[in-house]
Amino acid sequence: MGRTSIDGNFYAKLGQNVAAAREKSGLTQEELAFKLGVTRASISNVELGKQRVLAHQLSEFAHFLDVPYEQLIPQFDERKNNKSAIREQIEKKLSEVADDKSVESMLRKISGSAVK
Repeated sequence: MGRTSIDGNFYAKLGQNVAAAREKSGLTQEELAFKLGVTRASISNVELGKQRVLAHQLSEFAHFLDVPYEQLIPQFDERKNNKSAIREQIEKKLSEVADDKSVESMLRKISGSAVK
C-alpha cells in the first residue's frame, strides 16, 4: 500500500513536533538517538517525516523529551481549514475556465448549499 499525501503530511508534522520538542528540551539529535538506542540518522529521518514512528516508539520519544505523547501527534483540527483549501482550489479552477461574474455566481450557489 503506497503512502498518501495525508500520510506524508502526518509524518512531516509529527517530525516537526518531535524536532520542536527535542530543541525545547535542549537535546541534540545524537543525544536523543543515544537515549532511544537508534542512530542520529534515524532521528533526522523522523524529524524530516521520512521515517514512520510506531506507537511504542512514540511513547519512548515522549518519555525522553519529557512531553505528553499527544503533544507529538499532529492535531487534525488543521483539517477544519481543509474546506477553505478546497474552496480555494475550486475558485482557482473556475477562474481558469470562466469569467469573474460566472465564478462569483457559481461560488454563491456553492457556498449557499455545499460549502459552509
